[in-house]
Amino acid sequence: MARIFKPSSAKKQYSNDKVPSRLLIESLSLEAKGVAKHQGKTVFVDGGLPGEEVSISHYTRSKRYSECQVKSVLVASAERVTPACPHDKECGGCQLQHLLSSQQVTHKQQTVVNNLIRQLGTDDFQVLEPILSTEQYRERARMVISAQAQLCFREKNSDNLIPINHCLILNSSLQPLYLVVQQWLAGLPKKSGVTHVEFIAGQPSVAVVVRHVRLIDHEKTQLLHKICAEIDAQVWFQADKGGSLIDSAGIACDPRLYYELPEYELKIRFHPSDFTQVNHAVNVQMVDQALQWLQLDDTDTVLDLFCGVGNFTLPMAKYAAEVIGVEGVTNMVERGKENAEFNGIGNATFKSQNLDDKELGNTLKRFSANKFLLDPPRSGAQHVCEQMANSGVQKGVYISCNPASFIRDAKILQEQGYQLKYLRVLDMFLHTSHIETMALFEHAERPKKGRVNQW
Repeated sequence: MARIFKPSSAKKQYSNDKVPSRLLIESLSLEAKGVAKHQGKTVFVDGGLPGEEVSISHYTRSKRYSECQVKSVLVASAERVTPACPHDKECGGCQLQHLLSSQQVTHKQQTVVNNLIRQLGTDDFQVLEPILSTEQYRERARMVISAQAQLCFREKNSDNLIPINHCLILNSSLQPLYLVVQQWLAGLPKKSGVTHVEFIAGQPSVAVVVRHVRLIDHEKTQLLHKICAEIDAQVWFQADKGGSLIDSAGIACDPRLYYELPEYELKIRFHPSDFTQVNHAVNVQMVDQALQWLQLDDTDTVLDLFCGVGNFTLPMAKYAAEVIGVEGVTNMVERGKENAEFNGIGNATFKSQNLDDKELGNTLKRFSANKFLLDPPRSGAQHVCEQMANSGVQKGVYISCNPASFIRDAKILQEQGYQLKYLRVLDMFLHTSHIETMALFEHAERPKKGRVNQW
């Protein structure tokens, strides 16, 4: 197994920073690593939990901090458990299976809150109870194919491949795909050119996308279509990255799956290559919370930035006068328009706009919105937040999958006159270090308007 921490040429060795024999873990970092102190310096300890004393290995130093890995646990936390997954020590997919499931989101929330308070200089905001997840939550999984034609995930902090024949967090509807796809891969010739396989849970059925760089014999593609049809799964092949999907007849196609938001009587259609949330149950609750906070009525115009396929745009259109979905990816804009038409919604419009534009302010102002929703990628929405004050928007919800960029942007919004009112952490990615948060911001000087919806 490859070493997790490797000394880098960019890291200097400091003679006064001796390797400690044991460390006391004080908290968790935003990356879910244990945080300890040694000779006044922060040490990030992979695999450590708060309250534990551990011996360490793979100690590396930089000027501001050090990193290491747990070698053995000397005094264990009461929250430490034996991981249920047999691949836990190798697979890089989950980083927190050694922490009791019910406590994972609690620690994540406390980490975000502590960092927010430090950055904003205030604790004058309300933290709601986290939204929890079920165990088999993951509705998408992309696997790499090894030279031995095995379905694999990446090793922790490495490009090495770990063969996987079962994943505990994968949605139950996707579990049967492992066996049939692995059997099909085993029957291919060596160097078949298959590089990745993606499993997708959707309606009306689950789906498989096979990505390959060499031509696959027609008989072999038909065989996979046949065996997947027996378990009610669709299959598409993709020869070029970002290229067209090929159906069972060998013809380029533009298929759709969909998921439902039943409370809003919506079916959200998506192309298998589109971004969708991996945890549908948490997503439904996230949409509900956003609408409760925004308190929409028929006098509101909402700006939905980074709108994607319309996950928030269309539910908000059920209550607001108008919703404008803005997205930088042209295909997603087209999908949003398609979903509005498919669901019979006439007060939602979708526009293509580079949301990383430093001159975005005039565009925001032109929309004349009084409320906003932000759901950016991991890089956050720095330029949007820097120009939000000129937009005239009174309140909005920010949804984030990266606490580091969220905390940065929360500080920017604060400087623009917005106050953080509510914060909620969602267990969107159980057993992983990823943290999903959502927050409500209100402008301190702009009057509130609109009646409160009863939910």
